This record gives sequence, C-alpha cells and structure tokens, in this order.
Amino acid sequence: MSNPLTHVATRSVGVIVGAPARATELGMERVLQGRYKIEEPLGVGGSSQVYLARDQALNRDVALKVLDPAAAADGNLRRMFVKEARALAQLSHPNIVAVYDVGEVDDSPFIVMEYLAGGSMKQRIEQIGALKAADAVRIAIEVANGLGFAHSKGIIHADLKPANILFDANDVAKICDFGIARAPQEDADTPQLYATAMYVAPERVEGKSASVQSDVYGLGLVLYEGLVGKPPFTSTNAAVLLRDHVVRQPVPPSHLRPSLPRELDSVALKALAKQPNLRYQKASDFATALQRIEQIGALKAADAVRIAIEVANGLGFAHSKGIIHADLKPANILFDANDVAKICDFGIARAPQEDADTPQLYATAMYVAPERVEGKSASVQSDVYGLGLVLYEGLVGKPPFTSTNAAVLLRDHVVRQPVPPSHLRPSLPRELDSVALKALAKQPNLRYQKASDFATALQRIENVDKELATTRMVMADPLEDFVPKTEQSPVVALLSSYGQPLRGAFFSMCTALPVFAMALLTGFELIGALLAAGLVAVVAFAGQLGIAIAIAWVMVTAFVFIFVPGLALLLAILGIFLWARSAPAEQIAVAMATPVLTPLGLAPAMILTMATCFGLTGILAVAASAALTMIVAVAMGVQSLGAFAQTGLSLRQESLFNPVRAAEVKSALLTMLQNPSDRFGPLGTQLDPSVLWSQMAGLVSRLATATLETWIATVLAWTIAALTVWTVTRLLRTFFDTLLRRPKRWFALYVMAAGAGVVAGAGILYMLSVSLSMLDNAP
Repeated sequence: MSNPLTHVATRSVGVIVGAPARATELGMERVLQGRYKIEEPLGVGGSSQVYLARDQALNRDVALKVLDPAAAADGNLRRMFVKEARALAQLSHPNIVAVYDVGEVDDSPFIVMEYLAGGSMKQRIEQIGALKAADAVRIAIEVANGLGFAHSKGIIHADLKPANILFDANDVAKICDFGIARAPQEDADTPQLYATAMYVAPERVEGKSASVQSDVYGLGLVLYEGLVGKPPFTSTNAAVLLRDHVVRQPVPPSHLRPSLPRELDSVALKALAKQPNLRYQKASDFATALQRIEQIGALKAADAVRIAIEVANGLGFAHSKGIIHADLKPANILFDANDVAKICDFGIARAPQEDADTPQLYATAMYVAPERVEGKSASVQSDVYGLGLVLYEGLVGKPPFTSTNAAVLLRDHVVRQPVPPSHLRPSLPRELDSVALKALAKQPNLRYQKASDFATALQRIENVDKELATTRMVMADPLEDFVPKTEQSPVVALLSSYGQPLRGAFFSMCTALPVFAMALLTGFELIGALLAAGLVAVVAFAGQLGIAIAIAWVMVTAFVFIFVPGLALLLAILGIFLWARSAPAEQIAVAMATPVLTPLGLAPAMILTMATCFGLTGILAVAASAALTMIVAVAMGVQSLGAFAQTGLSLRQESLFNPVRAAEVKSALLTMLQNPSDRFGPLGTQLDPSVLWSQMAGLVSRLATATLETWIATVLAWTIAALTVWTVTRLLRTFFDTLLRRPKRWFALYVMAAGAGVVAGAGILYMLSVSLSMLDNAP
C-alpha cells in the first residue's frame, strides 16, 4: 500500500490544514437583491460566512451563506459552492436543509437557505458533552434518513460531521454543507480529499473515491461522538488523525460510557469498519439497525418494575374498595416530587355491578383488555391486563400492539400474542417475560387474579438490571434513586460488567456441587461425576437455574435411592413441595450446596451469603439448609461435619451411605436391564421392606439418641446468626433513612449497613459454635 498521506490535498484555504481565509463581510441592515436584509453573522466556515437574514418578501428568517472573496476567485471552490446550491435544490427532504434562492453580492456567490435556530450538533456536544443515548440514536436515524435520500439522488455528502448537522425549532436534525458533495462518477475522476481530517473515511485517506459507504463511516463518527462526547480519534496532528482512521480500531462506546447498551457498540463499530464492504451498505440499513436497539426510549428495567409495583399497590387498594379503573395506561400514571407513581384519571372507573348493566367500551384502544373488546364487563383482571401493558411499554419503550388503525388494535388485543419483552430488549431477565405475558393473557382466568399477586411476582424478580443487580449483591430489597452510576464508581462499573456472570457462576457451582459429591460417594468414576455436574452447571449458567435445580434434584434423589430408598422418597416429596410452592431457585441452590461445603469449613460463608442476599426469606433458607446438613451428618454417623455442625452423637457410627450397598444396588439395577428372565429378583432383595424400615428406623434412632440439644442447637445457631445479619442491616438502614430524611438514599451507607450485619452475624455464629463445641465435649 502506498503512503495514504500522499493523497492529502493541502490547500491554502483547504479544510485539512491551514487557517480559513478572510470572510466576506456584509454590513448589518444591508439588503441584498432588494429582499434579504442582513441581521447578524452566524458563523464562519473554511471559505464562507453565514449570516442570519430576513426575507422581506416572505417575512421569514433565512440563513445566507456567502463565499469569501479569495475562495470566489478560486474556480474550483466557486464551482463547488455553486454545486452545493444545485445539490441542495434537488434534495427536498425533512432531514436536509432546504435551499430557497441563489445570488451574487460583491462578486461573491451566495445561497439562501432554511434558517435553523437549534444550532449544530457540534455546539450541543461542546455545551453539554455526550448526548443522552436516546437523543444520539434519534439524531443518527434522522441523519441516516436524509443521507439515504441524498444517496437515492446520486449525491454523496463526503464531509459528514457534527458541525454539519443542524436542528430546527422542533429539534429535528438536518444535514447541511453539501459544498463538497459529489456524484460518484464525478469523484472517480478527481478523488481529492477535501474532507475534515477528524471525520474522514479510511478509503478517502488512501485516495479512493467517495461512496455511500464513506458517508456511512461519517455517520458512524457522528453517532460515536454523540454517544461519548468526542470523536474516536482526537490527535491535534492531522497526519496522525489520518493514519488513525486507516489503521487504528476505535474504542467501543460502552467502554467509555458503561451505561450504554452493548448493542450500540456493534452498530457503531460496524459503521466504522476499515473496509467499506464490512460497513452497512446503505444509510437505511444503518437506520434500521439503530431502530432495533432495545434499550433506547425504554425505562431502566428497575424503574419500570418499581413503577408497576407502585401502581399495582394503588390499584389493589382501589379494588378493595370495589372500584375498577378500566382505562389504565402510561398517560394515567403521574409522579410526585419524590418520583412516586400515582394513578390518576378515574373518569371511567366503575364498580363491577354498575358495569354489568352498561359494559360500553370507553377505554383507549391501545390499552384495552380483550374481554372488554368482546363487550364484557370491566373487572379486576381487566385492570391487571392494563397494568401488564404499562409494564410492557416501560420495559421496551412501546406497547405490544401499535397499529394506527383502531379496529386492528382491538383485533390484536383479542387474537395476537405479544412479543416477549426480552426478544425486543435482550438484556431483560427472562423472568420478566413470564410475569408480563401472564398479565397479558387473553383469558382473564389465566392472568394474576389480584393486583397484589402481580406486585408480588415482580418483587420476586432479581437482577432486573445491572444497577439493581449490583445492590442485590449486598442487600435483598430493590433500592431506587441512590445507586451511583458506573461512571462514578469503579466498583459499580466492575459489578455492572461482571456481576451477573459471577452471580451465575456462583449459583451454577452451588447447583452442581451436590451432584458431583453424591456421584463420587455412589462410586462413579471422576469423569462421570464431572460430566453429570457439568451438565447441571451449564444449564444453570445458561440462565435456566430452575431447570438445572430440577435436574440436580432428580440426580441427587437417584443417588440417595441407591443408599437409602426411604430417604430418597422423602427427598422426592420435598422436591415436589418446593416446586408447587414456587420456592426461589437461588435459595434452593445455596441450601443444596451447604451440606457439601460444610465439611470444608464454609458453612459461615453460606449462612452469611443467604442472609445478606435473600433477606428475611434467606433466614428460612438458612434454617432449611441447617436441618438438611444435620440429617446428612447423622446419616453419615459422624459426630460433627466441620467446626460449625455438631450432631451430638456420642460415638461415630456406620454410615448409611455404605459403598458396599451402593455396589449391590447398582449391580441389581444392571441385572434388571440385562437379564430378562430375572429382572426384579436382585432389586427386590435390595428393596426388601424390612431392610428399608431398618434403615429409616436407624436414622430416626440416631436422631433420638444423639444429644438432642446439640443438633437442634446447631440449627438454631445458624438461624440466629442469619437473623442477626438481617436485623442489624435493617436497623441501620432504617436509622440512616430517618437521619437523612430524604427519599434518595446513600449507597455507601447501605453497603456499610449490610457489612455491619455480616460482621455481627459472623460474631454470633462463632460464639454459639464455640459454646456448643464446649458443651458437646463436656464429660
């Protein structure tokens, strides 16, 4: 490749290097062509001056762009200036600056254009820094639309940059400065580089012609600067800038602004690909990719869930008074100074008995329940459907059905299934899909039957978004409006990026550990045990923790069956009970892992983790895991299962997890599969009722003969330690809330409260364990 810098045209009035020449100065109040009255200068370009003028004929403000004398004397620049007028004249589009007239003053040509009072994108970025992500994306889409229209007319802009994007009074973005715009066939003969070095496509630096893809690259630069507040390459040396465009990869926007969705990285970086054929091939493709970005326009997931819960609480109260809202929608949800959501507009609210006589449909078509479309009465469930629509729109930025035709909308509510929110916004947890879609069920009896049930389901969802996931790692309840942004805290930035995978890995490990331990205990080879545990871990890490726990529970039950069939039966019944009660999957995972980790001295870590992460329900999980650990320890016949798990057995006894019995049961199972003539003989021997009764009687006998106070005290010690964590954390948080007397809480204080609770719980657990150990060893 030849040196790309040799293709750069450096002109005395050029726009790559060199200072702008002296501009044409027009006196204020001067009237051009008897029509355009000069009012004030607006700005200076590389070779022109722009004035605000008044069109006295049509009584409107216009922008008047005049070529300076030195540029007017240059045939090439004069030709380019005239070409800009011609290019703009044929580009009538809402996102391209309109041209009204052309003329000449003092031997310098001028163009009369649409005046845009909103300033340029460059000015906006210089004033406020990076734009809101939604604004940057909206502007890029509008510019892409204008650019696509220009391309359809055979016009390439060739110098797209934030300074060339202006805004009208309604904040609509419009492309200006088509001074070096050209048709591709023109540029093929004279591919000189007049573009600004900070915003030039790599192939232009290498001397190639401008193309649709080079404009796409420029639009990628515009989007990038809007998102992070600066271009990807910012050297003050033009030669270095040009080299960077050719060889250096831009930093992904989300690395500079972690709150940005990762999907924006892929869109921006594709537009900024070094090779034109790797970019979007049309500006419309770029716009389409941006329109598919999930998070822009939607609320933060935590905010959407919080609002839905607050509205559900208000709705539940109204229902308790016999009032149905019947027209719930985002426009009817207002916020007070503390950002608390409140329901308004009960104008068509009615008691069910009223509506039974006159079930007319007064509700808004975009937010109406299916049964209301069919002429049925308003009900609690129709309000739940409305609340589901509110949650859905908050999560994805639009309702599930959006036709402009009211009849089509009503039909959609009755027959069409909504797209799951996470399909439109992949960062959402799948649990939100099930909650939202249950609220939006077509049949009222399939929805939540009360608004409070809807609120409860939402409150159970963890990790609603990255910031909420960060707080979930140190406390149980969702905390709004106080979490520091990722830009403000490196810890939050770290947890925002890696907290979810770490959390997933932790619970995957907890789910897989019991499978691995029981497989080894049963006599399986190491490879087989690893494969079984690996299957469970992969399913859990893939986001299906509930399914992984079900698989692990079945495997562990099967392994226990080989040793103690009666205990396996109880385990199976417990699993069915937990499934029927919809017990939280993460708490089950930690409780299952506790008996395996207790001999390693990790019982305190598990206890404190459950109490800290799961709050009050974590205390129940600790009690359950303590009871399970004691049953396992007594079944193994040991006097203790680590320093924090004393069974109270006076002597070590034979383990019920006998490898000899395991080998015999496995042999019987193989015989059942391989020997058709005597399938159940050996297995029947192993499942002899007297043997099973003897096993269960022996287990109960051990529990009864053990020092009762010891193993029960162990369960109580674990539970008290967990309760201490929760109590201290709750008291300190309440104290801080009262002390600050403000709706916005301080993240650091809440973390300190959780830390103090952990320290207190650890101290209590240590003291109780030492006391129990001394009592157990006393003569």
